[in-house]
Amino acid sequence: MRSFAAVLLAGIAIAGCGAGSRGAVALTPSTELGTVVLRLTADGSRTTAGPRDAMAPAVVVDAGRGRPSAELAAARDALARLVAEAHVPRAVADRMVRIARERTRERLVRPGGSGVAGDTLLDLSIAEVGLVTIARPGEPAAPAADPALTLVVNGSLRLERAKDGVVLLARPIRHMAETKPLGVWMKDEARELRNALGPAVEALAASLVDELF
Repeated sequence: MRSFAAVLLAGIAIAGCGAGSRGAVALTPSTELGTVVLRLTADGSRTTAGPRDAMAPAVVVDAGRGRPSAELAAARDALARLVAEAHVPRAVADRMVRIARERTRERLVRPGGSGVAGDTLLDLSIAEVGLVTIARPGEPAAPAADPALTLVVNGSLRLERAKDGVVLLARPIRHMAETKPLGVWMKDEARELRNALGPAVEALAASLVDELF
């Protein structure tokens, strides 16, 4: 169900939709979406993914200054491997479809091989998955021996009415999951990171469905 906060965010986001839309209205609880076709896009562009949605997000490990380059390279390699294995963009989209079916009366579908006619188009981009340092008030500025890094997923979404191109919602996505020291993330062949990716995908998908529907 769309909350008041979500509707307010939608109205704010419309101001930054940019050129190319033929008009814009805020998404409200009374907006009729009909059949919504969820398409994966590359880095927020209008180019949709192919049948296999082979659009790999960028991978970032930001542990601050002073970390050995070999350690950071190993962490990036581990994260990239796990993100590829999990097919993160496609996993988020598939879980959104399942959650919408289970929790709402809306019809959210993925494009088929020959295309699906929809009333509303939802373009979703999962552009980046990272382990990053999140600045928090009161924390010391000096780098930690084993910095705490937060698993984040960044991207964007755009909801557009199919018949006339009116943009209902356009905004960035930033989902923050668990926070652990880098050494913990990478221990035992990145077991903690592997275990955290699935719940992060599930939580992001659920939050998007709750906002949109």
